[in-house]
Amino acid sequence: MSTRIVLVEDHPDVRSVISGLLSFEDRFEIVGEAADGVEGIAVTEREQPDVVLLDLAMPVMDGLTALPEIQKVAPGAKVIVLSGFGTDRTVHAAMRSGACAFLHKDADLASNLIRVLRKATSAQD
Repeated sequence: MSTRIVLVEDHPDVRSVISGLLSFEDRFEIVGEAADGVEGIAVTEREQPDVVLLDLAMPVMDGLTALPEIQKVAPGAKVIVLSGFGTDRTVHAAMRSGACAFLHKDADLASNLIRVLRKATSAQD
């Protein structure tokens, strides 16, 4: 059984890269995508994924604002936050709000994404 993932990221190129990376892993399946926090909440509520990959800096509603709402509509989903601006303050705020992990969108995203997803979902196996 695959881990169902909703990807909430405003940049289509980044969504495409993440989708491509995960397409090589039978264990993971992207079941929905959204370009902002409002869409992310709706897609998460509809799909009830195992994991939400949530960008922090987005238009309409940012990830920190969307995070508690995502947890309300899908309380069983693990939230992994993504950001290109990984300040300590932002990371701590996301973790305090209930994120289970933080991933920096940098050159190591490819290797770190799979590792973090496996770790976050290992209790579900």
